Amino acid sequence: MPKKAAASDKDPFDDLPDDLLRRILYFLPGDDALQTCVLGTRWRDIWRDRTRLRFDYEDWSSPTFERYEKLANLIIHVRGNSPLTDCVIHHFDVVDNRGTFTCTKQLIEYVLECRVKRLVVEPGLYHGELSLQPENYDDVPLSLDDRLISWYLMTIEFLYVVFEHSSLDFSDCPKLKTLTMRDCSIYVRRIVSESLKHLQILDECAFPEQSRIQIYTPRLISLDLWCGDGSSEGLTPLLEKMPLLETAFVTIGHMCLDYCECNDTSCPCCDEESVLLNGLSNAVHLQLTAAPKMFPNFDIVA
Repeated sequence: MPKKAAASDKDPFDDLPDDLLRRILYFLPGDDALQTCVLGTRWRDIWRDRTRLRFDYEDWSSPTFERYEKLANLIIHVRGNSPLTDCVIHHFDVVDNRGTFTCTKQLIEYVLECRVKRLVVEPGLYHGELSLQPENYDDVPLSLDDRLISWYLMTIEFLYVVFEHSSLDFSDCPKLKTLTMRDCSIYVRRIVSESLKHLQILDECAFPEQSRIQIYTPRLISLDLWCGDGSSEGLTPLLEKMPLLETAFVTIGHMCLDYCECNDTSCPCCDEESVLLNGLSNAVHLQLTAAPKMFPNFDIVA
């Protein structure tokens, strides 16, 4: 009769290379990947050295608020300030619980301390009590007033974020190259970055109604700007000189407040003498789309 093999305490994954273990972790939900840390120091070190991190309620196998809060704090405790290349913050702040690490603003501060290079922020507001069920949350914009400070951040994407301070100034992010804003409320006077090369303001972003945002990005190479193309209103931003601009796609829709419904060319709005698109004069490839009856102050002047 054959003898049974003796039980072994050896980890069956010991013979697998680190790259393969990283690949396994890549396909696991965020909370399940974290639990591999209990398998041994090797697993813990591999998990902690991951350079991509997602705080995403949809990526977690048991989306209850209590579990989410504990795991978010545990992730921060285990990782420490290990460097990050990529982070997505797509979760929901609970109305009465903004003082923990599950708060979007605090998570942003944490990943900046980890020297993140690419950051995606897509917050929402949770209205339930414990269970993160679809009927209890919605995409309510988060007000983000704190100035970002990072010597490493190169790419930012904002979705459903409200900016209400006087200036959206990225001077403290000297390596920032790409900025994307979708469905944001941008109630600022200026957008400033001397390092930015690619700017996208897309979907239904809202702009001020009484004044124009001045966009100062002298090193910009590409621009994609939608204004009034949907349900959001506002005045078209004022684009300052962009001498390096190569490609620009600008869409000015009928909801833009530069839109005129009158048929009288002598009306006050049609007599304005402002130059809004001066910054596009150096573009090599330009696509400018405007709704009918726009004000005649969209001349491109060198």
